Formats: sequence, structure tokens, C-alpha cells
Amino acid sequence: MPWSGGAFTRTNGVHTGATLWAQDRDAGTKILAARHDTHDQDLADGINSTLEKSGSNAATGNLDIGSNRLTAVADGTAKTDAATVNQIQSNAPAFQATDTGAADAYVIALSPAVTAYAAGQAFTFKAGAASTTASTLNVNGLGAKAIKKLHDQDIASGDIESGSVVTVVYDGTNFQMTSQAASSFAPAAATSTKTAAYTVIAGDAGSTILCSAASADYEVALTAAATLGDGFAVTIKKSDATKFMITINPNSTETIDDLPDLKLRNEHSEATLICDGSNWHIISHENVAVESNVIENASMLVDQYGHVTRSGLSANALLLDRWKFVATGSASARWTMSVETGGGVNQKSKWQKYLCTTADASPGANEGNYIHQAIIGNNLGEFLGSDGLFENGVFGADFIAHADGGSSITFPAKIAVTLYTADGTSRQYLSDQSIAADATWQRLSFTIPEDSVADFDPGVTASCNFKISLYGGSGQRGTEGSWATGDNTFVSASTDNWADSTNNYIGWTNVKFQPGQLGTNGVARTYAEELDICKYYFEKRVNTVAYSAITNSFNRSTTIAAGAYSYSEKRVAPTITLSGATEFGVTHGAGADTQTSGVTAETIHANTCRLKFTVASGLTAGQGSLLANWNNASAYITVSAEI
Repeated sequence: MPWSGGAFTRTNGVHTGATLWAQDRDAGTKILAARHDTHDQDLADGINSTLEKSGSNAATGNLDIGSNRLTAVADGTAKTDAATVNQIQSNAPAFQATDTGAADAYVIALSPAVTAYAAGQAFTFKAGAASTTASTLNVNGLGAKAIKKLHDQDIASGDIESGSVVTVVYDGTNFQMTSQAASSFAPAAATSTKTAAYTVIAGDAGSTILCSAASADYEVALTAAATLGDGFAVTIKKSDATKFMITINPNSTETIDDLPDLKLRNEHSEATLICDGSNWHIISHENVAVESNVIENASMLVDQYGHVTRSGLSANALLLDRWKFVATGSASARWTMSVETGGGVNQKSKWQKYLCTTADASPGANEGNYIHQAIIGNNLGEFLGSDGLFENGVFGADFIAHADGGSSITFPAKIAVTLYTADGTSRQYLSDQSIAADATWQRLSFTIPEDSVADFDPGVTASCNFKISLYGGSGQRGTEGSWATGDNTFVSASTDNWADSTNNYIGWTNVKFQPGQLGTNGVARTYAEELDICKYYFEKRVNTVAYSAITNSFNRSTTIAAGAYSYSEKRVAPTITLSGATEFGVTHGAGADTQTSGVTAETIHANTCRLKFTVASGLTAGQGSLLANWNNASAYITVSAEI
């Protein structure tokens, strides 16, 4: 055989190689016809096994061209032809510049021609006309197939514009349009209704609803979500620069992420909703905040004060970090606060519990109790609109309440939550919240609307207070659900008196206050993150090991040692408190320990101060020393800039 392993070898049946005739000569072999015929036939067989450049001799196996390129290749014209780089770049086998059909019935003829539809085929064409209703595509005369959007919905009017480039993929039954629709996805028209003094203008096919500024509030009632099917979406859009609210109400049984109010703040701002076949979900909105909760120690994790239980609460008692008890009139000593575990809707959080231990069924006009958290102005910028006034916010928390058998409270029962703007203006907003069942955790949230007066001043002082009320007398009552001037009311006439019987209690956790009108779950802060935030206001150091070091010091005299003491940055220069004059000591000399008789914090700054310890005698002036706690495990230092 002349070809073996891709190599051609000369042979005459006896001798082989480049010198086979010389080998015959040297062997004394005479010219023999059989030997020459064998040799010539091998040459003919070898030539017939090669490719002929005109293409008349076809290959019978795969060709290995040794990583070399095929050059000067023509574009393929049949399905069995190889494609060129040019065809791939221009997508020529699957693209037609302009279809030859009509509106809603698109036709393309690709070259080379597609001979059969197959799942996964992708085609692109330039539409010659806009769609007006459900549409089809016919490729190379193989038959018209429906074009679908959102995988199973018919094309609607305007989804394909004249001149737009459309890409579809065949799924085995229909063509699914993967290119962007020219109009919002909407398989059916959403109906819009108006009530007194409201003006609503229906948009194209109901996919966009424009609202004019004839009133302060607008309501758009959408067709019941369940009748629209999976994937229906709608966009609500402003038509002018006037501020107003749009409330989406699909029907009485539908929900929009449990928060039905959308605040459209700026001209031409919008929110987009999508239907899953049962409920509406907000999928885009300019004001959605993810982690903008300004309530600190929201899940009650941090307790540097160590108040696992605190009874007989008095006015301005500090409880958990960032939470303070306030008493008005003579309403102190009626409650025991405790930190409980296993609370909240998810039963995973710690929570504050306030148990009534001394009843007050008929409080005086100015008697009352509430728990509040003050928020500094620097944290509140997102709540202000372009006019510098309070725009809107969402408050939410997990609440639980119990009414003792001797109480007059029945469920659903009311508690009051109040926002008070404490610096720029004196304004407050009071809201009654309803707890549905006894001793059952419930997530409550409400929107605090914008106010034409309320604002916040930037800075590190209290700019607003949140109050959660336990009870209040007649002189503490305000109007629920509206802004008012002042800070002297924190219950309404409908708020229940949770001090009317011993063993009543209220508890809460997972508190949030976010800008806008779309409350979000966001991302919960870790304990370490909450602790760092709380240390901006308060920090407590407890030395649990006897003679443990506090800081290096310098002996100013035989009786006084002083050293710098650092702590986390505070909002202002804090108040430094040490546990006792004799609970500390100075280590000096050759390791001698001398108990203090006096301790003082001096030169106090936001992140450091000087501690001065006084002893009876024994120090050597000018030498270094060490400030430490004494032979006990209870010495502490607190650094407080609480508000």
C-alpha cells in the first residue's frame, strides 16, 4: 500500500523507498513489466487518494489541516456549507434586514434557507411595520408561528415598532421574543377609576396611567390581579411637577408587598408593579431604601447598662442602649422592664417587656408614661424633600400586648406611636396602632405623611423623638392621624390605658423608621454593628479580673498618678463616671500596688480624657506607673453622651 499513516511510500513489490530502481540494479534485476506495473499502480492509487483542487475528488474522512487557516473562502450558501467569519459577524444566516410581511404577520426569507423549525433556533429581523395585535413570524415559508412575550403572552399593540430590530427564539411551538418590547409588558388593559375630586387619565392600553394635579391625592384602582395572570405589569407615572400620592388598590383581597402606598416625589417619577397571578409586587421605585433604618439597637441586642430586669421605673430612666423611659406628672414606679428572648414575629429577637406592677385606672390629666428613642439630625437627611421639609417615612415594629383578667382592655387593642420633631420645628404626628389578639406577636407599620412645617436641623443633638406610649391622661391626648404643633400629647382618645390593671404588659422589637413610603425588610445589623453604633452614645468598661490594667500613667507627685484613657468616638464630649474612689489602684515601683482614695476624669474630649488617681502616699514623682482596678471584679468606667 503506497499510503500508510498519512505517508506515501514508493514500492515495486520487492524494494521500497527513494532508491528502489538503484536497489533493483544493484541486485542484478532486469527490467520486468510486473515490477513496473506494480510501481506505477501504486503511484496512481496514491494520486487518486489526494484532493483535487477543482473539487472533483471529494474527501472521504475528516481533514486535519494542522492548525492552519482556510483562506479566501466564499460565504456558505447551503445549510451544509461552512460559515465564514464575515457571515458570523453579520449574522447573515439568521438575520433579514427588513421583513416582507405586513403588520402582525411578519415574513422573512433567510439565505441559506431554513428547511425545518427546531427548538433553540434564534432569528433576528427588522420589522417593516408596527404590531397592532397578536403577531406571527413565518421563516422561509415553513409556516406562521405565534410571537410571544413573557414566554406565553401574545404581542400587543406597539410592542414591535416599525423599524425596530426583533430577536426571537423558537421554543418548539412558538417564537419567544427576547428583544426588548417597545411598550410596557401588559397583556390586558388595567382599568382606572376616579372618586370625588380625583382626576385619572388612562394611558395607552392601560399599561401606563397618567395622573393630573387636580387634587392632593389620587387613587388608581387596577383590575383584580387574579384575573390578569402571571406577569402582568403596570407603570404609574406623574404627569407634572406637583407632589401627590398614588394608592394602588387591586381589590380588597390583593396586596402590594403589604404596603399599598407609593410616593412619587419628583416630576415624571414612577413606580412599576408586576402581578404574580395573585398579588402585586413593586419591582422598581425611586424611593425604595434597603438599609436606611435610623432606629438604633432596633432588635434590642445591646444592653451595656446590664438591666436584664429593672423595676419601679422613674422619670428619664435609661434602659437598654438608646431607649429611655419617660414619666409625666406623678406616673413613676408603675412598671417593671425586662429584656426577654424569643420575641418578634420570627421568635428570634430579644425584646423589651413592660409589665404593669402598680395600676392606675384613672390617671390624672397630666400623668403618663412612654418609652422613646431620640435620633440625631445627622441621621435624618433622607427624610427631607427638596424644600427642606419632612417628606415621608415608614415606621414599623413587632408588637405584643397582654391584658390581665382585671383589665378593661379588649382586643383588638390600641397603642400609640408618636414622632416628634425636636429641633427645627416643634411638630408631632400621632398614630394609633391596633394589636389584633392577646399575647400574639404582630408586625405593625404605618406611613407618616409629609408635613408643610416639620423639618430637622443637622447635627449631633436630638432632632426627633419616637415615643411608644404605655398610657396617658386626658391632658396628654392629641388627634390621631394628623400633624400638630407641640410636644405635649402622646396618646389619643382611643388609645388603651395599659396601666389600668396589674399584669398588663406591652413588648416590642425589630423597630424600623425608614424614608419614603415603601418600607423594606432591608438587611438586619449584626450585634457588633449595633454595639459600635450604641458606643457613639454610651460605653461601659467593666474589669472582671482583679488588678487588670486600664491604662499607662505617670506619677505627677507622691500621691497622684494620671494617664490618658481612650474610648470610642462620642457625639459630644461625654460624662465620665467611675464606680468608686477605692475600687482602683496604681501599680508602681517594683510592682507595688496602692489602692486609690480618689478618682477623677479631666480634660474630656469626644474620644479621650485624662484619668487622675489619688493615693495616700508611696509614689515616686516622675516615674511611670499603671492604672488598674483594685482587688475586685466590679470596678467600672462609663462614658456617656446619651440623649
